[in-house]
Amino acid sequence: MAVAAPAPPRIRDSRLTSVWDKVHGGERLSREDGLALFETEDLHAVGRMADVAKSRRHGDQVFFVLNRYVNPTNVCVLSCSFCDFARKPGEAGAFENSIEDVLEMIKPGTREAHIVGGHHPDWPFEYFERMIAAVHAARPETQIKAFTAAEVDYWWRRWKIEPRESLARLKAAGLHSMRGGGAGTRRRRPSL
Repeated sequence: MAVAAPAPPRIRDSRLTSVWDKVHGGERLSREDGLALFETEDLHAVGRMADVAKSRRHGDQVFFVLNRYVNPTNVCVLSCSFCDFARKPGEAGAFENSIEDVLEMIKPGTREAHIVGGHHPDWPFEYFERMIAAVHAARPETQIKAFTAAEVDYWWRRWKIEPRESLARLKAAGLHSMRGGGAGTRRRRPSL
């Protein structure tokens, strides 16, 4: 029994027509194709193309990643109007997990560790660097996906560690990727 060809997506961004032709034909996409996919607002077409490419490789199978969401602390210098998570030092509900606590949260077999927390006023950048190194050493099979652009910005403002340097150091310690979020949030200035 022959498998029917996938229906083409409704493409609203004309730049995606040639991309669809490559996806449909099973061809490798170029850098320019990737940029067009990244820049477009036609997310339905992008999603449809991704589904076609995934289905070609794996049929109707879906895959899940066992991950663990870890918050080292909720102590934060910011006062974001939308945040119900953060606490000031000493405030009821404030917590500070040690590196050993963080390691205990990431059990063997965990495929990804998502680590994000508050902008702690006293924990130096090196603390987070040691945390990543400890997780990487204890759980080498675990992809470490940690921190947001807001945290990188905070380290730059608080500890004067430029973003390029902080990311290079975290990568050397074992960081695999960053979490999304935080880059465009409106927030009050930290009281440093």
